Amino acid sequence: MLKAWRCGYRTDLLTWWTVFRKTDGQLEGSYMKSRPAIDPLQREAGKFEYMLRKNIEWLRGGAGMLAVPCKTAVARKALRFAWERSSGVESAAIYRFGAARHFGVSVDACALIVRFVPDGRSKECRDYESLAGDGFPPARVFGLRDGRLAADVPLYEKRRVFSTADAGGWRSGIKHDCSSVFELHKEGDRYVNGLGEAADLEDDLVFPLLKSSDLACCKKPHRYLLVPQRTIAENLKCLESYAPKVWTYLMTHSSLIDKRASSVYRGRPRFSIFGVGAYCFAPWKVGISGFYKKLEFVKVPPFENRPVMLDDTCYFFACQSEGECDALHDIVSSTPAREYWPSLISWDSKRPITAALLNSLDLYAVARAIGRDCEAVRALAGRNCAPRRMGAQGPSLFPKEAAV
Repeated sequence: MLKAWRCGYRTDLLTWWTVFRKTDGQLEGSYMKSRPAIDPLQREAGKFEYMLRKNIEWLRGGAGMLAVPCKTAVARKALRFAWERSSGVESAAIYRFGAARHFGVSVDACALIVRFVPDGRSKECRDYESLAGDGFPPARVFGLRDGRLAADVPLYEKRRVFSTADAGGWRSGIKHDCSSVFELHKEGDRYVNGLGEAADLEDDLVFPLLKSSDLACCKKPHRYLLVPQRTIAENLKCLESYAPKVWTYLMTHSSLIDKRASSVYRGRPRFSIFGVGAYCFAPWKVGISGFYKKLEFVKVPPFENRPVMLDDTCYFFACQSEGECDALHDIVSSTPAREYWPSLISWDSKRPITAALLNSLDLYAVARAIGRDCEAVRALAGRNCAPRRMGAQGPSLFPKEAAV
């Protein structure tokens, strides 16, 4: 049956989620039928992953097999769950198929097949490009290495010497969830918000802004961002005396700002933004888009004598000088870095590049390997090894006498 499933694109077979387990020499089966056939791909991910995990737990310690069509991202999560819990995986494989072509669903889909035995210790999965994968070498092998899910096991093992578990420095940009109020553009000498209204604001609190699309296309800033605080804990009430124009503007649009639903604003001062700290105000940065599926780093210099802000669709490393920025760009563009990161990236993920991924690279180890050790690199390495919350209590945006 499995051979027909993998090679025949048979709707009736793809309709079934099949689990077999041997118990006392007898073969038991668990079936779950879905309508339409590829419906598991369209379910809420959390519920489907939960069912997969329950079946993996059921198979643990026995001999059996799990076979299910699902998103490739869900397959990786299920396998990681099994590997991290030593669930007795003997072998695993995914066979990709065109869900859009055959079922009208625009997702990266696969047939996941996992075999379990009591003493199974495999932590690798063969990744085939089609259902007719048997008889051909897999396109890649992914697996669990050093507590990480390696998208390309051989490449990761080649570059694992550059891996670290303690680094920081790479951060996501500023999150505000109210672009019509916080994001601005210029018309002549005045700022205009997303509602088309002119905004009279203190210039000290407005900064050039880059988003993912700007970084991906190497554009100069053409947007601006209102940044009313230097740290996420700073009380914005002090704006009333220090920056009255900004305070009036925020109060005028409070009905829009107060509608933000994200939990990151709970317990924070009113009108707060998230992901802001002293690192955001560094004059130079190296940035990368989090949404565009390419490993392309961009130098971000000051613009109009102001540090450039990045939004939360981007990641960046703060640099204090052009020399640091040049050195860091050389490191992240080097062959070791460009082989290390792709060994961990699953490009079919919704957000393949993350701060955790970027922070897993030991920048100083790469710098030494490419002969780029210098004073600027050592300064960067100090920030790369610092705790991730470094700078969270950076200098206040407001004079001390204005603090409340």
